[in-house]
Amino acid sequence: MSTESSLFTKFGTIDGFLGPKMSARFLEFALLQENSFAPTRVTTSSEESSSDRSVRRSWHYPGDLGEIGREFRAAISDNLEKCFSLAGLMPIADPIIECDMAAHRDGCFFTRHIDTFTDETRKFSDTDRLLSAVYYFYRQPSGFSGGELAIAPIRGDAAPQLTAPLHDRLVVFPSFTPHAVLPVSIPGDAFSNARFSVNCWIRRARTR
Repeated sequence: MSTESSLFTKFGTIDGFLGPKMSARFLEFALLQENSFAPTRVTTSSEESSSDRSVRRSWHYPGDLGEIGREFRAAISDNLEKCFSLAGLMPIADPIIECDMAAHRDGCFFTRHIDTFTDETRKFSDTDRLLSAVYYFYRQPSGFSGGELAIAPIRGDAAPQLTAPLHDRLVVFPSFTPHAVLPVSIPGDAFSNARFSVNCWIRRARTR
């Protein structure tokens, strides 16, 4: 392994993860819920989350994903061994699957961060995030540009490794991996042209 590659955690992609019918259902669901999406909030060291637009700019669906969410979690469960392997992690028993839906519109981004909780935010949960997965879907052909996932090195200042947000692609990586979402550009900012995603975290209950 080269010195540069050793600076990065393992990550991988599964293309065609859900297939055309289910990805189309996700898009239909998102478009029907346009008025329910709200600005995404960031968890901080206080009990109140915040909408810091200098750190993160995106839209979040706060409701229950219902049947389509259950089907998505089942698909993740069926592929957990592969997902853990792609991320270089050992599978765990009794994983907890957390999911939410996001829309990145014109000018949206997320600066470098990790998905695991820090000492200040860990106290607000009794589980730990181990594996992160992002599923992309959007109208074809794409009405946006940008929005790549930038996997940063765990140390040093090597250039990040970019992964394109291809439709029906799942990207998996360890939750402690530093990463960012590059800015999205959508001329006219139509919601129907957003870069949609289901963000998923595989959690392990914390022993006390």
